[in-house]
Amino acid sequence: MSLVFNENGVLSPGDYLMTIEQLKSSLLVQGPGGGEPWNQQKPLMLVNNLSILVDQLHRVGIDEIFIDSSFVRG
Repeated sequence: MSLVFNENGVLSPGDYLMTIEQLKSSLLVQGPGGGEPWNQQKPLMLVNNLSILVDQLHRVGIDEIFIDSSFVRG
């Protein structure tokens, strides 16, 4: 399922497969654009910390990791 946001910037319910790099370059981190103010610092910090955790989990054999919506915007 690809990331498709509605007019309010909300994702439809469901699971979305993506890499850390895709997450970093997504609207969730980069913001909506179009001149709207957006602070990338917090979501980018969360994704960078998630990247560290994902790497550690992969090292011990865990290859399916789910993050929920509270990760995206708290």
